[in-house]
Amino acid sequence: MVDEIMAMLEKQQARVVAAVEASRDRELEWAGDARTRAGWIRSLPSASNARKRAALLTGVNEVVRGFAGWYQDLAVVAAGAEEAAQR
Repeated sequence: MVDEIMAMLEKQQARVVAAVEASRDRELEWAGDARTRAGWIRSLPSASNARKRAALLTGVNEVVRGFAGWYQDLAVVAAGAEEAAQR
């Protein structure tokens, strides 16, 4: 299950990387002069890394919330309140 979750997170991160690269290419097309283009190129790695981290953290948060809900339901069933877990 962990392998499946990690594969899902990696796919999500790959989609974000592709979007970041496409955005970078569009931004570089509109850079007016060499100085502006150089400034964009210098700032892109940090912006790209920040977006990648944000995508990964969002995915991890979703997984953690899912497991927390599942464990909560298990605890409710173990306590004998199965009808509460079915909501």
